Amino acid sequence: MDRAGNPAPPRGWHPGSHHPDLTPRPEDVAATYRQLRKEAARVVMNSVIFRASGQNLTPVGTYVEMASRFFEPVLLALAVLAVRARVKR
Repeated sequence: MDRAGNPAPPRGWHPGSHHPDLTPRPEDVAATYRQLRKEAARVVMNSVIFRASGQNLTPVGTYVEMASRFFEPVLLALAVLAVRARVKR
């Protein structure tokens, strides 16, 4: 509101103009793209690489599940190599 109590004109509106300026602010665009990239990366990781369990987890729980799905095969392979090394001796 201005000093006279009139509502503020919409963002992007210019006095004497019949058409508002519909270009978004650069910081809004950057924040939107950052959020979209983050969401896209999570969806790709869950669908292609980690195959999410389908449970509703907190963000921390989701990352823990993703980490465990990555490290379980690695640890299993290391265990197989350790057993193989013991048997060879």
